[in-house]
Amino acid sequence: MHALQPERVPMRSLRVMPRLVLTLFTDIIRSNIAVVRLLTDQRGTRQSSFLLIPVKLRSPTALAVLEIILTATPGTAWVEYVSETGTLVLHVFDGAESGRYLHVVNNVYVPMLQEVFE
Repeated sequence: MHALQPERVPMRSLRVMPRLVLTLFTDIIRSNIAVVRLLTDQRGTRQSSFLLIPVKLRSPTALAVLEIILTATPGTAWVEYVSETGTLVLHVFDGAESGRYLHVVNNVYVPMLQEVFE
């Protein structure tokens, strides 16, 4: 049974955790509203897309938490992570918001996760 126990995850700093949780809940609410608007839009102009996002995270735990965050946020789905290039493949429900997703991943979530896990 010892072989099945996960490794202890070292956390450098927990002071950013309240901000991370608040940011996540805010993004989930905002995304829910945006998805409902897109689904009820009669024009049907929405176009989903796949984004390739370079990610600076190397900690497996930080990457797993980022995966949970992105998958829990409506309108996004983690598709793949290529460890050799550090590239995340993300499916987004609204491709017109691609720039926002790039910004949120690399400038909001990654720095907070680096502070906690790396």
